[in-house]
Amino acid sequence: MIAGQRLAAITLSCLALAPASLGAQTAEEGPATETASWDVDASHSRVGFSVRHFFTPVEGEFDDYDIDLSFDPEAPENGHVRVTIDAASVDTGNDRRDADLRGPSFFEVETFPELSFESDRIERVSDTEFVVHGNLTIRDVTRPIELEVTLLGMRELTGDLQSRGRMVAGFEAAATIDRRDFAIGSGRWAETVVLGPDVTIRVLLETRLR
Repeated sequence: MIAGQRLAAITLSCLALAPASLGAQTAEEGPATETASWDVDASHSRVGFSVRHFFTPVEGEFDDYDIDLSFDPEAPENGHVRVTIDAASVDTGNDRRDADLRGPSFFEVETFPELSFESDRIERVSDTEFVVHGNLTIRDVTRPIELEVTLLGMRELTGDLQSRGRMVAGFEAAATIDRRDFAIGSGRWAETVVLGPDVTIRVLLETRLR
């Protein structure tokens, strides 16, 4: 689990991923097994987002987050992901805008300090493409979303790199949500002329097998 670390490079992402062991099996199936857990390297990962201001996309990210991820490339449907994000860590590179985003018109971080995502089903599309179905919670509003995930690559570390972990894998995830579904942008921001309704979440993860 990674907590309180600066991102290196959307959007929640993120977006948004949680560990789960395989369910108990019958005696005929043999003993239950556990899906491998992966640690996120926050220095090479990003949980970000973009939203249109008039005609131009504005990008931001969250600097502090926790991610629990379990994944088996041979059985991705048995994986699970959970993301918890510190809402106050929003960073768009503009102090005034970030203060507005932390305020009551947007994330209202004093009342709703966290954003979260938890998967409930993973669908295999191909050997490297998956759809992660789950629930996103913002401002205490929970909605189902679908994250399109690509396995960017996986490699066993050897030689001098072996001391840094047995295996490294990279993931990219993306989803688009309507901010109005989560009561994001009230008052003068409720209209969509200045601030577009669609928020694109993009998550980039570099992970190491635990």
